[in-house]
Amino acid sequence: MKDAVLHFRHLFQRSPATFAAVAAGAIVQLAFTVAALSLFRLLFDNYVSQGQAATAAWTALGIVSLQILSSLVGLGVRRITFRAIRTVIAEYRTHLVHRLLLLPRAATTGLNRSDIHQRLVRDTETVGAMTSAVLNTWVAGVPVALLLVAGLTWEDWRFLAVLIVLAPVVLFVEWRWRPPVREEYGHHQEAVQQFSRGALFLADHLDLIRLQTAQDVERRRQLHLIDTVAQTNFRLGMRIAWADWGHSAGGLLIAGSVLALGAGLAAQGAISLGTLLKIYFAMALLQARIQGLMATYPTLHAGVRALAGIESLHGPVTPEPYSGSQVIPFTGRVALDNVHFGYPGKPVLAGVSLTVEPGTITVLMGPNGAGKTTLLHLLCGLYLPQSGRLLADGLPYSQLSIAALRSGIAVVPQTPVVFRGTILENIIYGQPVADEAAAREAAVLAKADSFIRELPGGYHATVDDRGDTLSGGQRQKLSLARALYRQPRLLILDEPTNHLDLESVRELADSLRRLPGAPAILVITHDEAFAACGDLVHRLAPVTALEEAPTHGYA
Repeated sequence: MKDAVLHFRHLFQRSPATFAAVAAGAIVQLAFTVAALSLFRLLFDNYVSQGQAATAAWTALGIVSLQILSSLVGLGVRRITFRAIRTVIAEYRTHLVHRLLLLPRAATTGLNRSDIHQRLVRDTETVGAMTSAVLNTWVAGVPVALLLVAGLTWEDWRFLAVLIVLAPVVLFVEWRWRPPVREEYGHHQEAVQQFSRGALFLADHLDLIRLQTAQDVERRRQLHLIDTVAQTNFRLGMRIAWADWGHSAGGLLIAGSVLALGAGLAAQGAISLGTLLKIYFAMALLQARIQGLMATYPTLHAGVRALAGIESLHGPVTPEPYSGSQVIPFTGRVALDNVHFGYPGKPVLAGVSLTVEPGTITVLMGPNGAGKTTLLHLLCGLYLPQSGRLLADGLPYSQLSIAALRSGIAVVPQTPVVFRGTILENIIYGQPVADEAAAREAAVLAKADSFIRELPGGYHATVDDRGDTLSGGQRQKLSLARALYRQPRLLILDEPTNHLDLESVRELADSLRRLPGAPAILVITHDEAFAACGDLVHRLAPVTALEEAPTHGYA
């Protein structure tokens, strides 16, 4: 609830004119309602009772016109509120995107992909629905409801007595019904989350499912998740239906009691027939307003939960591991100096020293778990070593602008990243200037130009998510072309030979040696064949001891 209060406080500070417009609209609607009720009594006490048919018809038309005008005012207010809601939800999403892009790798590795999607898309949409309900239903509706209650009291204090006696009973019933709704809503949200994760798994791992002949297993799992969502949705719907029925029954109890009182007073001559019908009309309006207010409860509850979820990603951004600002003409020379690093309960690197020089191919080898990929992340400034230093051109990383340094580094990951778009868009991704000629040149250097030209549309051919229409080798070459398009001073290739034969390995090494500008090249590989192609070979042992060997004498 605190998050909701802060949300509306922010909205008011962001757009006080919106609340002023809602308040003004409520006042105008109040005026129309007062006028309609006055005409209602006049209609029956004067014109109907005196047989003035034409005047009665015009008066009835006036009542209807006032209600239409009131609804048009409400429509105008909604247009204003929707504009404000659009702005504030866009700000939420912008902030979340900005935060995610600024989070260091150590913070993002623990984030669940499904949860990020939920916070960024669904939760922000739910907050928008809650904001709309509060502004358009509560802020605008409560004053009208209070006016109707005041009008009943004005007619006779006994109407107020009926409300004072029966309203607490109805509110108590409401209070008893709402906790089960909240509990069931929580169960339903958890079921939807589980189904969302299952759907993402299904979309991401169709090949694994086929290769493992796990279609039946996955089908049963998905059907179980779907059934769970359906059951919780049914239970939630029935909880809401019973709560709405209790509210309606309570409202009818109050309306019936007020009408019975009014009928008794009219029979005694204490009030006129017009006043009785006015009271009945007012009760109908009040019942509709209250029902509309209570109908927003699931939306309000969902919005409060969504705000709590958003706040879990909305706090202060964890700083990058390095905060230096010096920008240097980076040549590609990087070094690790007696570096120690590990994850909680898992030491990975101990006393590692390594230098990568411009114009050379340095090969880093070692078994799984020896820390090769971790070393890559350290070189890119994604992690801070627990002791020791990293240097670029002899300067400590702590002095340098890591963003500027990364602009001179390109990485070809072990699993090439290909996204939905054209081949050209995949090559130039992330660069401020789109130079198609330079992209073609990079593709030639990466040995990707020949297969790209054979695609329908060539460089403008469209690939799907993850590039499933391309072979593993083609995706790797495309990823290399993206790296070379940056014209990096340090090029890091993580297992680049997974999809290559021996001849292709030699061709790759030869191509790397002839890259323009002679960048420093670090190749992380298990492939002994590539070791013979490097200038220096470094080996990471499982005990994290580092040995350096010449290309002709490695063990």
